[in-house]
Amino acid sequence: MTFTTISIKVSAADKEMLERIAKSQDRRFNDLVQILFSEGLEYFYCEEVVHVKKKESEFTEQEIGQKLVNDDLIAAGYYQLSQAERKATDYKHVDSHFHNGTCCNDKDTLIAPIVERIKAFAVSD
Repeated sequence: MTFTTISIKVSAADKEMLERIAKSQDRRFNDLVQILFSEGLEYFYCEEVVHVKKKESEFTEQEIGQKLVNDDLIAAGYYQLSQAERKATDYKHVDSHFHNGTCCNDKDTLIAPIVERIKAFAVSD
């Protein structure tokens, strides 16, 4: 995985205070900032629905295979089948978007993985 840097502007006094907070908790300053950023992402998007369209390269091999199965079923008249007939097929929905799971109680495939990676980077040596 390739890493990059994100920077924000804060006053010198605020940076100094954040450094003191990190020290008081026996943390490195950069680790504290990473944890604060990841926690902020989690809280900021906890009630707001976010969808981001997947790039073709972001579909798993399993999803690509399922899309092919679905395309064949659709070409063969899947949408003309009754609900019972549809259930008997191998059709399975493939998400074309990443989302944060706040609608329909779906798994968060967008924000939670980012938060986990940022936190993991902050706590690793």
